[in-house]
Amino acid sequence: MFLRVLEEREVRRVGETAVRKIDIQVIAATNRDLPGEIEAGRFREDLYYRLKKMEIRVPPLRERPEDIPLLVRCFLRKTADNVSGRPKNFSAQAMTLLKRYPYPGNIRELLNIVSGSYHSAKGKVIDLENLPSEVRQDYLQTASGELNMAGKLYRDILDGRGRFEDLIKQPFLKRQFSAAVVRGVIQRALKDAGGRYRDAFVRLRIPDRSYAATMQFLKRHRCFLDFRPFRRRKFEGM
Repeated sequence: MFLRVLEEREVRRVGETAVRKIDIQVIAATNRDLPGEIEAGRFREDLYYRLKKMEIRVPPLRERPEDIPLLVRCFLRKTADNVSGRPKNFSAQAMTLLKRYPYPGNIRELLNIVSGSYHSAKGKVIDLENLPSEVRQDYLQTASGELNMAGKLYRDILDGRGRFEDLIKQPFLKRQFSAAVVRGVIQRALKDAGGRYRDAFVRLRIPDRSYAATMQFLKRHRCFLDFRPFRRRKFEGM
């Protein structure tokens, strides 16, 4: 019946004999893989091709973290308006966790997280302790994994199983791990080198001719660390 409506652009009301012409546009949405549903016999192929004149794909929230701050501000205003409450904002650290969380429940889950965090925060600032445990736990697991990976990669370089270029720089540029891993490796090298970047680069098997290029790489990708704290620690220990 619906197929004929789409094809003929006409309907007949219940109890009537006359056919009425209609001028409509159909907008359909789904979170299912329709080609897969067709193959499994759960969706009609002819209906799929009648509906699919123009397809707009909306990526899941985990693929567009840049949208999260905008959505959070919108949901905060909506929550405050619903209860006639005062405006609140997430702390920078809490917002970082919100941007890193994968959101298996997509935007509805973000809305629930923002609303729940708003009500649990007593002051104007929503901080880490106001976030749901799954958001904080995901961060702790990720941070722990990155810390372990940085330590392993650094030991691999020291043991001669590769160089910074092969084990750190190229995999990072291919997005195989985050900048936190690179910073973790640099931190360990600087600590062992007493805060001297040239000595740290020797440990990381970075040729002296690549010193300037590597420093530029670290600064461009926000992996550069201040060397001074590492020098102070060594001085204090003497």
